[in-house]
Amino acid sequence: KFLCSNNHCIDSSLRCDSISQCSDNSDELSCHCNSTLGGFQCSNGFCIQAQKRCNIFNDCGDHSDEIGCACDAAYNKFQCTNGMCIASYSRCNGYDDCGDMSDEIGCG
Repeated sequence: KFLCSNNHCIDSSLRCDSISQCSDNSDELSCHCNSTLGGFQCSNGFCIQAQKRCNIFNDCGDHSDEIGCACDAAYNKFQCTNGMCIASYSRCNGYDDCGDMSDEIGCG
């Protein structure tokens, strides 16, 4: 068994499989992330499924899975000044979705 940081227990075979079974993602923390097996290493140490990278959702918890992604307005994405990509509907919503307030600049 593996004890998650939130005191939830999971089978130890599920740890470091690039799929979070702990609601706090602690089962994917400090794992060696194997890109050939479909993993992506987040800046904070988490390992997520590579297919979750550049999907405009903060799957890593630190937005590192959304930095350096192609932001195409045709696909309803907005490019933040810091390089992060967010959904276009998040622009001008009164929240700092980019982390640098660039999604709230020039809003009426």
